[in-house]
Amino acid sequence: MGEYIGSQKDMTQTVIFATVQSISKDLEKFSPTDFDYLIVDECHHAAANTYQKIFTYFHPKFILGLTATPERSDGEDMMELFQNVAHKMDLKTAVERGVLVPIRCIRVKTNIDLTDVRINGIKYNSQDLESKLFIPERNQLIVDTYLKYVNGKKTVIFCASVDHAAEIAKYQPMAYVLAPENKRKLDQDMLFQGEKPEAWLDVPIDVSDYEIIDLFNWQNSVKDMISKIEFVRMVDVQSETVERYIKDGKVKPDLSIPFGDKRMFHYFREESIRNIAKQYGWDLITPQNMADKFMKFIETMDMSYSYKPVLLKAIYEYMDSSGRVALPDVVDYFIDFYEDRKAHGMIAEKSTSIYQKGGYTRKDVEKNILSNPFKRFEDMRFLMRCKDMETIEVNPIIFRKLTREDWLHIVDVCDKSLEKYYLRLKK
Repeated sequence: MGEYIGSQKDMTQTVIFATVQSISKDLEKFSPTDFDYLIVDECHHAAANTYQKIFTYFHPKFILGLTATPERSDGEDMMELFQNVAHKMDLKTAVERGVLVPIRCIRVKTNIDLTDVRINGIKYNSQDLESKLFIPERNQLIVDTYLKYVNGKKTVIFCASVDHAAEIAKYQPMAYVLAPENKRKLDQDMLFQGEKPEAWLDVPIDVSDYEIIDLFNWQNSVKDMISKIEFVRMVDVQSETVERYIKDGKVKPDLSIPFGDKRMFHYFREESIRNIAKQYGWDLITPQNMADKFMKFIETMDMSYSYKPVLLKAIYEYMDSSGRVALPDVVDYFIDFYEDRKAHGMIAEKSTSIYQKGGYTRKDVEKNILSNPFKRFEDMRFLMRCKDMETIEVNPIIFRKLTREDWLHIVDVCDKSLEKYYLRLKK
């Protein structure tokens, strides 16, 4: 058995394990009849362009697709490619056959109002949902229900998110809901940015540092205002610029809510944002000009590293018909791109980059993607991420307006930008 991934290009073995990205860009090295049997793991991604290139090129005698999620959220029908279902077992069937234990489900109804929670496609917005559900009294009710009905039995509690589950798991009866240290810091950072405005009741505190903060009444004041984060997404400047202007007094919020001794929530009226943008020559990003801004951003993007064009090329290679791409596929693309450069004796990146140092993990790559190239696109609302589904998506407003020629132009710009970047890096 051989591997065809990154710098490992074994074509001599009878069985070859390959990443989709690696083999799709080297199709000409294979004959269309080289493989009798094609096995595709995670085959619910098969609608993506890169997968389609492989399926169109090879002519195996048999294709086997494996997936735990055959029903795609974008409505694409996997049966058009795979035609027959060799084996399928849903939850109900598994219980009936004794593969899984019977389920006894208790739904706890509360008076929490989810009317204002945004829905991203078929999923609730995780941040909105957490702000409604991260309440100690509600967690107390969940635990009380467990103690009353199934005390001592193995139980699954469906939570709003992984973070919410971590808090419930650490609950001690008759005690406060405690979160792990990294979660407390995350919650604090969200609060400092004004991103969790409904209620903040689950940061563990003791009497020595107890501070009464009224986070309810001021919500009426900011109901029709725009937070600093949304402000950043409305203008074509970086978040650091807006933060510096606020700090220096060049930009004055219409309302600032103090948090502790040093932190503030900043809010703006829409008219104020328009005036500020006009004063400093910042362009407003609107649905009407968003696609043009996206193209201009790509054509003039600054490059401290090579990550932005690599991200765009990964999206082009893997995106489906709705402009979505699975984050694990993007991770694969990054690994293959930089490992391939190193395998050919070229510089992968700056000496400080994980790709040049080596020894990184897939989690390191994912963190790099989301913290560096993706964040800037997200700040300007060009790209979006659905954490629950582990996908990155081109803003539908942009995606609907882009033609195939536009995408080919984007790839061409990325290739030229990378060429210039690496020439500069050599000097």
